[in-house]
Amino acid sequence: MKHLFSFLLLISLLSGDNSFLIEDEKFLVDCSNSQTKESVITSKDLKPLKKYAFGYTKCSIWTVSTIKNNSSTSGEKVLKNPRNGIDFIDVYLYKDNQLHSSFKLGDNRRNTGREIKGFYSAFPITLKPNEKQTIVTKVSSYGPVNTQW
Repeated sequence: MKHLFSFLLLISLLSGDNSFLIEDEKFLVDCSNSQTKESVITSKDLKPLKKYAFGYTKCSIWTVSTIKNNSSTSGEKVLKNPRNGIDFIDVYLYKDNQLHSSFKLGDNRRNTGREIKGFYSAFPITLKPNEKQTIVTKVSSYGPVNTQW
């Protein structure tokens, strides 16, 4: 019974609520590695993101998406890329069109400076009620690339 309670508690903590919604996901393939976070966020070459897995590619994959807190209370979530083994992930969070915070993640970067340590690339995000933030990511790897959060 004790193990069942612990299991149910873990499931409830992991599932959380659905008040945070990621929407308007777009991507850009950057084979020349010439794009910047500023150029990507306003790029006319962004395409709707219909898949998260890009397989093996020597190109960097940029994504731009919006995350919104649909609840009437402030909240914090941890966004995690489900694929460990991605070499470099740069995350930039924009609030009101201003860079708010950034994270340097990935297997080829030290774990010591991260807010969330572990095998997966993850970062926390806090949103006020009905607040939106823009997430810009640059993902590159010698192995398969996945852009999902």
